[in-house]
Amino acid sequence: MPNAKSYRALLDPTVKGSIECYYSEQSPEQSGSLRLRVKSALTPLVAPSHCWIAGRQPGPRAFVDRLGEYIANAVSPRTTVSATCVRYRVTRREIVTCEMKLSARAQNVIVRIPLSPAGTKRAQQEQEALRKAREALVGAGEWPEIPRPLLEGELERTPFFVQDALPGLPGHGMMTNRSQAARCKKLALNFLLRLHLAARSDLVLGKAEWNLHVRPIIAEGLQAMEERAGISAEALNQQLMRVLVGLRLPLVFRHGDYWPGNLFFDAKAERITGVIDWDRAQPKSLPLLDLLDTVISCRAEEEQAVSPRILGRMLQEGLAREDLALVEQYLGAMGFSLTEEQLRAFLKLDWLVRVTVRAAPRHSAWWGEFEWLRENVPASAEWFRSPDRL
Repeated sequence: MPNAKSYRALLDPTVKGSIECYYSEQSPEQSGSLRLRVKSALTPLVAPSHCWIAGRQPGPRAFVDRLGEYIANAVSPRTTVSATCVRYRVTRREIVTCEMKLSARAQNVIVRIPLSPAGTKRAQQEQEALRKAREALVGAGEWPEIPRPLLEGELERTPFFVQDALPGLPGHGMMTNRSQAARCKKLALNFLLRLHLAARSDLVLGKAEWNLHVRPIIAEGLQAMEERAGISAEALNQQLMRVLVGLRLPLVFRHGDYWPGNLFFDAKAERITGVIDWDRAQPKSLPLLDLLDTVISCRAEEEQAVSPRILGRMLQEGLAREDLALVEQYLGAMGFSLTEEQLRAFLKLDWLVRVTVRAAPRHSAWWGEFEWLRENVPASAEWFRSPDRL
């Protein structure tokens, strides 16, 4: 019978490029090789668990069908409800994500099925973050853009997590059109301001506050910079503190992964319809980092470049005029200002947060971020060369 292990072979041959992408993520050095192409071509033929789980062939009910029935009964216990798996995907975050239609609900649900302890931890963190977001935003109006956590549990010793499905199209597909990209960034800024203004608390950033709110989100990044780029972790931490400690800043509810792929828009890019993937969220964190995520990621999508290269250029040359305008609008609305040196320090904080996410232990054969660290962290040393200025 299907179980959690059989999900490891769950690939969708109906989605062009998904299998090639899967294998290239597992073994980056094989990307583009004949071996990769052969494996990709054969996968739909030799992965019976694909048909077994997705229910694409006649026979016993697949696990996902039993799970759908279980969820339907839990969500609407007094109604006869059927569940249909609309679509699914497996990500390198070690989670199978299914969108299900429940006959008794107008809105579909998203079901996340972790494949490993690391995947379970991420799913748990997201459910908890969504609950905290709802608590923090009580009295601040309606937030249809934020998924509602509905249910979590286990079926046949397989954990699952359920939340509302959100409508719309992911924003990273809209970045190649310049005017559409500009509208998306403006909408992203507007939502971010709503979120950050609704759940803010002002403070003077002292050493104690730094150690409580800042050091934990950059700790592994500092260590990786020391090990891979030869930059002293303590010296870099002290440099950043010298520039930023003493500032009066608002602490905000930070999303933590606020890039176009996690933002859903309507077809005309006239409004944000959803914001997903809250597993890195923090109820009390520094401002501006979410917006820098957006600015850097959008620029990378527009130029078809990798984010580290874009961030490095911003540190060395400054922000482009339109990106700086977004930052200034954010700062003005949030009620604080930054010098050029302080803005550069925030960019370096953004980099350290990115490195921390990839350097934190994952205990997983799926997580392929060590290649990213090897390629990008040593190259970032030039951004930190001067010992007495940021």
